[in-house]
Amino acid sequence: MFSIRVFVPATFVFSMFLLGHLLFIGAPTVHTSDNPLDIFFSSSLDMEEPVIDGSNTQLPMKYKYLKIENIFMGKFAGSDDLFSLEVAVVTFQSVIDADFFIEKLREIEPDLVSEITKVVVDIKRASLTEIKNRHELRARIRDHLNEYLDQKGIFPGITNVYIINSNII
Repeated sequence: MFSIRVFVPATFVFSMFLLGHLLFIGAPTVHTSDNPLDIFFSSSLDMEEPVIDGSNTQLPMKYKYLKIENIFMGKFAGSDDLFSLEVAVVTFQSVIDADFFIEKLREIEPDLVSEITKVVVDIKRASLTEIKNRHELRARIRDHLNEYLDQKGIFPGITNVYIINSNII
């Protein structure tokens, strides 16, 4: 009885495996060249130029996020109201470039916190309550961070900044 429970399913799986491979012997493959190394040494890539922003690669593009692990708090300019906000930065690069870029940002996150603080230090209440002004604040943070990265010799690849949480007291 035990051998039937073991050998019947195993025989069925093995026969389905063989049948599946026999049916797809003549199926076309993804590669169009006889030489598999043509994928890596394609003439469409210029190997002498370094890839800086991922635009030269054949890799898929992806969004990668980094939540800044700091809550920015302060007092609105010209008001007694208090605010707090949290920020996330986004990049849109090739798969590998995006991962390396976000890891580099993680390494310099304290510097990014101080740069974001320079932008949000004197904001007005309308910067967080009105949608147009919120977009303007996000753009100012993004541009300031990209300028900072450019000054540090790092590729300025922040494509967007999001305010993921804001509170007004």
